Amino acid sequence: MRASMSCLIVALGLVSGSALGTDLTTCLSGLEVSPGATVGDTTTGVTFAGTDSPRRAGECQWTTRSRGGAWYAIIDRQGPAGIGGEVTATGGNWLWGRANGAFYHGQVKGGTVTWPDSLENDLKGEEHLGCGPGVARFSVTLTVVGHQGGTFEGCLDDTHLNPFDPPFVFPPHISGLLTIHL
Repeated sequence: MRASMSCLIVALGLVSGSALGTDLTTCLSGLEVSPGATVGDTTTGVTFAGTDSPRRAGECQWTTRSRGGAWYAIIDRQGPAGIGGEVTATGGNWLWGRANGAFYHGQVKGGTVTWPDSLENDLKGEEHLGCGPGVARFSVTLTVVGHQGGTFEGCLDDTHLNPFDPPFVFPPHISGLLTIHL
């Protein structure tokens, strides 16, 4: 009995230890559904919503295709948004509901959104392809209730709003990789 109990404890330790350091990842794609309210250089309540989406060409790209889940985020930010600007995410909340009924949620801890200095330039990250000319790159850190936190990193196209100046994008599109540290 004592030997079998020791084996059980070791086995449980190995199983729980193997789960440490794992990540759950998915692509998210969506739209900015509210620009929030701005006072000075602080904007509160910028709202995004969309679906979890399949990878396209191995990358998380904006798409209308869905894997059956849905997400939203409400973000507060500070700083000058738009071409040549950079904003700091100062807080907010987020939620992702998977097609299988599982939910993940938490708060936005911080992060940045950086736009290229012109509509013609493309910000290329070290590990990622560029988002495209005039498109911002973002990276935010998240709390995840019941887990070790996470990140959401990707592209925000909110600069191609003039219907006479292709490519015309409205409302603003957002896409990226959500990573949850389990």
